[in-house]
Amino acid sequence: MGCMQGGGFDSNSVVTANVLETSIPVIDGKKYYFLSVLTRTADGDEGGKHQLISATVNGGKLYICKAQAGGKRWFKGARKFVESAANSSSVA
Repeated sequence: MGCMQGGGFDSNSVVTANVLETSIPVIDGKKYYFLSVLTRTADGDEGGKHQLISATVNGGKLYICKAQAGGKRWFKGARKFVESAANSSSVA
């Protein structure tokens, strides 16, 4: 668990981040780095945000895709849509 500033929350708020899952699959010969992260404010007032991040390098450039949903939406079915968006990103 780490602390960071910002992350889509109010300025000057402290946020905790929990890495829930990681993987490094090779797709079409390229390594992709996948992270599933849950961020929450220290006081818990803003709820949590589930963030799915995928990244790869191609031609010396870093490509990052981040998709997220609030905690309540995540459990009400948004998870499938966010996962689909994050998993559909690719670099030619």
